[in-house]
Amino acid sequence: MRVIAVHNNDKNKMLVKSLLVLSCVVFGSRTVLAQQTPADSAQASVSSSAVIEEVIVSARRTQESQQDVPIAVTTMNSDVLQRESIGTLQDLQGRVPSLIMSTGGQQRNTEAPTLRGQGGTYGGGSGVAQYYAEVPLPADTTESNVGGPGKFFDIADIQILKGAQGTLFGKNTTGGALLLTPNKPNENFSIDVGVESGNYHLNGYEVVVNLPLLSETLMLRLGAKYQDRDGFTEDVANGTRYDDRHYKTYRFGLLWRPTDRLENYLLAYDTESRTNGTGTVIKAARPELLNALIIAQGGLSPLPILPAEAQPGCLAWDALLTMENSRCGQLYPEEQSQRDNRHVELSADPTDFTATGAVINTLTYEFTDSLSLRYIASYSYLEHQYRWDTDGSRAEWTEFVTSDDDRQTDITVHTEELQLQGLVLDGNMEFSTGLYYEIQKPDGPEGTQIRALYNDISVDWEIEKESYAAYAQSTYNLAHVAEGLDRWEITAGVRKTYDRVEGESVFVQSIFGVPSEPALLDGELKDSAITWTLGVDYKGDHSLLYAKVSRGYKVGGFTITAANPDNAQYESEYVFNYEIGNKLDFSVGEVPIRLNTAVYYTDYTDMQRHGVDVFVDSSNTSVAPRLGAAVFNAGEASIAGVEMEATIIPLPRLMLLIAYSYTDAQYDEYFLKNGSSLPVPSCTGEHVGQGEMVDLSCMPFLYTPEHQYSVTAIYDVVQSIDWGNVSASLTWAWTDENYTSATTLPETEPGAWLDPIGLLTASLSWDNMFNQDLSLQLFGTNLLDKEYIMSNQNVWNTLGYRTVTYGEPRMFGARLSYHWGSQ
Repeated sequence: MRVIAVHNNDKNKMLVKSLLVLSCVVFGSRTVLAQQTPADSAQASVSSSAVIEEVIVSARRTQESQQDVPIAVTTMNSDVLQRESIGTLQDLQGRVPSLIMSTGGQQRNTEAPTLRGQGGTYGGGSGVAQYYAEVPLPADTTESNVGGPGKFFDIADIQILKGAQGTLFGKNTTGGALLLTPNKPNENFSIDVGVESGNYHLNGYEVVVNLPLLSETLMLRLGAKYQDRDGFTEDVANGTRYDDRHYKTYRFGLLWRPTDRLENYLLAYDTESRTNGTGTVIKAARPELLNALIIAQGGLSPLPILPAEAQPGCLAWDALLTMENSRCGQLYPEEQSQRDNRHVELSADPTDFTATGAVINTLTYEFTDSLSLRYIASYSYLEHQYRWDTDGSRAEWTEFVTSDDDRQTDITVHTEELQLQGLVLDGNMEFSTGLYYEIQKPDGPEGTQIRALYNDISVDWEIEKESYAAYAQSTYNLAHVAEGLDRWEITAGVRKTYDRVEGESVFVQSIFGVPSEPALLDGELKDSAITWTLGVDYKGDHSLLYAKVSRGYKVGGFTITAANPDNAQYESEYVFNYEIGNKLDFSVGEVPIRLNTAVYYTDYTDMQRHGVDVFVDSSNTSVAPRLGAAVFNAGEASIAGVEMEATIIPLPRLMLLIAYSYTDAQYDEYFLKNGSSLPVPSCTGEHVGQGEMVDLSCMPFLYTPEHQYSVTAIYDVVQSIDWGNVSASLTWAWTDENYTSATTLPETEPGAWLDPIGLLTASLSWDNMFNQDLSLQLFGTNLLDKEYIMSNQNVWNTLGYRTVTYGEPRMFGARLSYHWGSQ
């Protein structure tokens, strides 16, 4: 049993410990720089042929060097993404400090990022917003899906901003933001085609065409990508291969520059994915809870003395639901144990369909060299339909059975942003101010059908979300105040956001085919928040030292799956983030090194957590309680950590990339109602009955491994004009054990701890083959073919079984690409 003791002094201890670590890193590194005179630095750069390239980011909504931005940010450009075979957000696992990519206990295709302990809540929003071309991607109504597959096709880079970004990026960025930047049309004619093939019958095709229609005035970029891969989990009953991949995406970009000061960029994309869903694997069943759940529907309690298999609920389970001697469900994990984890037998006919797209227009006008106006308008849509066997067995135990014609998500989102940027006070103050508007509406009926034990639950809903915001942020160089302070800058920003969330749902629960009276739930949340940032930084010749504090918030909302009308609405949550960071470029001898570090402390209040919602409606003719789930504001937490990223070139042809993070997170206060039909243990040591408040403050924190690190070695094997360039890359990414249950203690939720996992990835690239514009890449992921659990359903205490989802096995293949035209 792992228990984290929480005391009032722990906040201070965490902060002091983190600051001490940063002091060692910062001042230790600065000592190295202090020992180098300018002449020494110049000599080092001249004598060394290796140079660490400058990285340009848009973390502050403008283009600038990553080493000049007082924000912890990790950037991967298109070359890195291809070299490391990163095609989905899940592929980033272990490679970015403090970032955890999970499914959030949902389907395999779900990409739920958690940054610095801030993530998504099932039924609620995410704490890590995802942007594409500076516009938020549309998100699922209930699940943690954002956008769809194909987001990494033809992109310039992905930037991972860490910490609350509540000024320039607004709500739902309490942990940070992921920025995906597509490649813009340019003035060079080019055609790029590529094919890929690999195991599990992987095959893919892509083409990108860049056309300068009117030289540098009107430029067009078209792209298309298709990918198909067989699933690696097979159904032994019908041969269906789950965990497959099948999508196609199309891209259109038109860049118009009629004058040197006016630019209009029109971007559109459309993506569709259709797969066989997730191959969930059942591990264990809990008969005593199943019995209690079933007889509770009749308002009864378990009989004393009798074993679970002889109890009325279990007898009814076998006689009426499974119609076989399943020993109250124990038969199914026993059957699965006779198979390997890549072979299952499922019901519910799993599927997963996603369709998404957007039209984004960005108009930029430069009044002068120091003042510009931008207007960004977008329209996007998202459809999502799935069937999911959550219990992972052939029994109709608990599963989503939504028909192909229905949608769990069918929404459109419209956004507008007007932004004014510029320089004033003789160039000593840089500012960005703007107005933002967003509205999300249903585009068709939304709902889901769930089969749970002998209950059939149908929920239909409508949700509308509307948001307004005004913001301003500036960076002020103190040279304007006094001579000699030109290396010091102060950054301050504030954002005022108004949110409205309005929803209604119809909840119908049928028992043995007899429907209850429909339960109508509705609610409207009107909220506003002020978020801000304040920081100071010092720029040396090759260094940046900064300190800042920021406030962010994640908006509340309406829970469509709530059973109790009083729980249909939940409030917003807030964070205060304190951070000190250092960015250094220096040399040891002739070895160039880039070292970026950050220490942070986050104070987290009004925490949103998803829990079971059981409600007995005295006005309903049915005596059975309604079974649902809701989002609750459940407590407070403290999170502290250290992050480090280093780039080292020890030899002219060898580059090392090292990333590491340490996170110390704990609940300060956490109370939630027990939704289980059986008593559960509390942090007080007592067992708490259904409907009573459980103290969960001693629980391990959700999705926050203590240690994460990755090491990448890139070696240029051959550099030849005649033969081309051959480079090899090897990456080891490690993620410590992490806890995945939001509402149960470890001793009551087997499997909630995910074991530590290290994954090995490699690639061998041959560019400019035989001095031609032809490239070949051989790649492999999970090369050690480790079988590891990536997700646990964590319903042992609520639904009486344990099911898991396994990570991808070893994948390997080859990509061949050809380029026509200018580079």
